Amino acid sequence: MAGTTKDCPGCNLEKADLKGRDLSGADLTGANLRGADLYRANLQKAKLMKATLADAQLIRVDIRNADLTDAFMPHALISDAMANFANLTRANLYGVNLTHSLFMSAKFDGAQLADSDLTEARLAGSSFKGADLSGVWLDGTNLVGIDFSGVKMEAAELTNANLRTAKLVGTDLWGADLFGADLTGADLTNAILKGARLTSAILSDTKTDGADFTDALLPGGGAASTAK
Repeated sequence: MAGTTKDCPGCNLEKADLKGRDLSGADLTGANLRGADLYRANLQKAKLMKATLADAQLIRVDIRNADLTDAFMPHALISDAMANFANLTRANLYGVNLTHSLFMSAKFDGAQLADSDLTEARLAGSSFKGADLSGVWLDGTNLVGIDFSGVKMEAAELTNANLRTAKLVGTDLWGADLFGADLTGADLTNAILKGARLTSAILSDTKTDGADFTDALLPGGGAASTAK
């Protein structure tokens, strides 16, 4: 806290005031940063594996290339953050606010993102293998070419999202809201869309082989009554 060192693995920094601190490259593995204020802090390339960041304030934080593998950070506020190339493998991001943040080429493999808000986040090139995005908010977000294959996205909010050429092979979109979403050229092969709302969605050149549209609301106002 006195600024004499950046490294503090396993330290208890609960509710610490670290606003604007230069913690680039710091080793904070396993540190307790619950409720800490890291507004505009520089955490580039920081080691935050298994760190606790639940309820932490990370507004405008810089976590580019940081390692947050297995980090515990439910309900953290990470809006307007710079997080390109961040490693969030298996991180618990339940209910996290990630709005307007840059997460390009970030790694979310196996991450828990249920009920998180990713509205207008930039996610180009990011990986979501085995992630849980149930109930996630992605309204109006640019998701062109994103690979969500096999991802759990039940009840996801994707209204007016740009999903052109996105890969949604085997994706579980049960009850998802895709009203007005642009799915031009997207691959929905074997996707589960039971009860999904696709009213006003654009499905030009969309691959739907094996997709299940049971009880889904389709473009044009029609409703599918059986699997298709």
